[in-house]
Amino acid sequence: MNNVTPIHILISNELAELLITREISTDFVDVHGRTILHLGALNGNMEIMKYSLENGCSVDVRDSFGLTALHRAVQGNYQEVVSFLIDNGTDINAEDNNGHTSLLFAARNNCINITDILIKKEVCTSSDRIASLCSAVCEGHHDIVRILLKQCAFDIHALQDEHHLLHKAAENGHLIVVKVLLENGFEINAGSKDTTDTPLHSAIYYNHLEVSQFLLSKGADPNIRDQQGRTSLHVAASRGSTDLVEILVDEKADVFIKDSKNMSVIELAVLFNQFNVVKLLMEMRKVNINLKGNEGLTLLHLSAGIGSLDITEYLIKNRANINTRDVSGSKPIHTATRKGFKNIVEYYLNAT
Repeated sequence: MNNVTPIHILISNELAELLITREISTDFVDVHGRTILHLGALNGNMEIMKYSLENGCSVDVRDSFGLTALHRAVQGNYQEVVSFLIDNGTDINAEDNNGHTSLLFAARNNCINITDILIKKEVCTSSDRIASLCSAVCEGHHDIVRILLKQCAFDIHALQDEHHLLHKAAENGHLIVVKVLLENGFEINAGSKDTTDTPLHSAIYYNHLEVSQFLLSKGADPNIRDQQGRTSLHVAASRGSTDLVEILVDEKADVFIKDSKNMSVIELAVLFNQFNVVKLLMEMRKVNINLKGNEGLTLLHLSAGIGSLDITEYLIKNRANINTRDVSGSKPIHTATRKGFKNIVEYYLNAT
């Protein structure tokens, strides 16, 4: 209550008629610079809006946050107030102190009708429309995304190359937005500019099973490599998602493909201590338990090197060769000793 005047309390309690009949000045502001026009907009009070403008209040007066009454009306999702302010000449493109416009607020807050109203005025800038679309995609507001894509003449290829909207929808798990973007011409296997990962990489990294399945059903290629040479299966294995690993293998993902560091899928699973993935790949008979990778290291060398007793036990019980040596002549037990993993060393001694 310390931040408002009695006038603001009256508005908040919808007792605007007391304010109007007593002809109180519209010059009052609270400690945040909000006038009664702001409060009227925030509360959807049309009587206060009309009274404020009729008595000399500027339609685009700003509070200490740089917000106009239009910003406030959008925040409250008051369609009638928004239309009233537009009819009275408010600046639709006015930015607050953070550079945010009313269209961005509408898109972020899923104000469907207000977004439609603002777009149809055809005064919003190109950058504002793009920012609003990006916000709607990230928030999962698929109706807003549809409106913006339909009403605005976006260059889809530019959006794809610069803003990676399909990646953002996938990484946030917004299935309907993913569908809308694909329906509007976004490329399912497009790589991001920085990492070259695909939307499928993004969905799998954040363990969005439904989005991943949908992308695969629409032709996403599971064998495309990112900047590190990793496929979607590498990502799923390193993240420990057994469901996604199984789905990808069923979709003909290459289990034996190596990344840019010459690491296979199961080697990454071991390095990231993903026991369940290692077990699944072994049960699917998709790997050679004694395969040798970089510097002659086997899966046992790798599990010993990270101190994973679970994986070490599992591999040995499944007849992994405990006496195999890397290029330096070291056995897995030597690796565990050098790394200081006493429990691994003891297990090897008991296993021999």
